[in-house]
Amino acid sequence: MFVPPPLPRTLDATFRDLSSEVEKVRVSAVQDLGRHLLGDEAAACRSRAVLALEKALADSSAKVRELAAIVAGEASTVELVPRLLIALEDPHTMVRQMAMDAIGRIGDDRALPRVQRALTDERAEVRYQAVIAFGKLAPVDEAADAIAKRIVDDDAHVRYIALRVAEEIGLASAPTIQMTAEKTLSGDDPKVKVAAALLLAPVGNSAARALLGDVVRGTLRTPEAEDEQAAVEAVGELGMTELQGDLERRAWGLFRFAKETYPWHAKIALAAFGHVRAVTELFADLSSSRREVREAAVVALGRARVTSSRDRILGLAAQSVDEALRQEALANLNVEETS
Repeated sequence: MFVPPPLPRTLDATFRDLSSEVEKVRVSAVQDLGRHLLGDEAAACRSRAVLALEKALADSSAKVRELAAIVAGEASTVELVPRLLIALEDPHTMVRQMAMDAIGRIGDDRALPRVQRALTDERAEVRYQAVIAFGKLAPVDEAADAIAKRIVDDDAHVRYIALRVAEEIGLASAPTIQMTAEKTLSGDDPKVKVAAALLLAPVGNSAARALLGDVVRGTLRTPEAEDEQAAVEAVGELGMTELQGDLERRAWGLFRFAKETYPWHAKIALAAFGHVRAVTELFADLSSSRREVREAAVVALGRARVTSSRDRILGLAAQSVDEALRQEALANLNVEETS
């Protein structure tokens, strides 16, 4: 017999179930509280929800505490920073990690001293999350030395995230960052090497550029898919035309049944070179009957800085592509649309 799915839990039912004696019920109630806090009822329920989350952060269930920390971060509940700081000492690893993540998301600099101390915590998972939070909280001009120390951390995962954070917040030119990151280029962890290459290649490091070439050729592989994508696209931005053949292989394949990884990113890199076939195909995609193909072309042409595409992108019908994607592409082309 057909049974309709249960209706979403109402706000009142959510608050009621947060006090259930059944752990599974409290877990799902915290998840629903996040839905309400991020939805239309946010303003009306925030003060009550903050109190409920504070209680949940002290729940007997580690899973409830973990989810409460996640919701606190997603909802930017600055009122809970003191309680989240206490959660950094939780006996359960995931609770500590999510509390640190929430502090970084909230961005309250009251937490900065505690986060900075966590950078040298004996537990690698705490150092990992501390690097992320520190990059969000610390003034950029004060962050380089602390993050540089984590680039040579004993733990490969911490080294990796320190390199990615350094790139994200624009520290590639800092002397201490460059000195420590260069040491990791010859290490034995591929994800760390690729992250270091992505950081250093744009500032002219020849060894980093060579490593990006290895990634594009497929002789150096990283388990981080986003980094391989970034490497493929980066060689276009860096004008590494010596890799054109390798990018063509990725974009279109050598054989009919060969499947290459990240062909779209390779096409962006080729378009950045002004590659005729890549640019022509992307222009043709702007007229596709499929919205997702048109939008992918808009994004690609913007990322590749194909300035000859600006008039075509500006001329697209208002409802033919997502406006945010169009504006992003125009920004990449340094175009200000006039109303």
